[in-house]
Amino acid sequence: MKGTLVGLTGTELGTLRTSALACIVAGTVRGTSYSIAGRTFSFPSLESAQDLLSEANYALGLINGTRGTNIRSNFNPSLGRGVNF
Repeated sequence: MKGTLVGLTGTELGTLRTSALACIVAGTVRGTSYSIAGRTFSFPSLESAQDLLSEANYALGLINGTRGTNIRSNFNPSLGRGVNF
């Protein structure tokens, strides 16, 4: 962990965490980019969304005094569909 989000409030971290999870879901359902009316839109890569989620979980764990309720996503193709902890 880099601790890049340490110092944000619990509300801010919760919002970032929700956004990271939404990016992961959107990326797996629709892919990382799409086009509408000739305009191209892109989601962050799954790896960057995973990093954001990990950083938010780390900072939330520091605020709460526990780090046991983290959610981590694994997108390693060699492990199959991925694992949530």
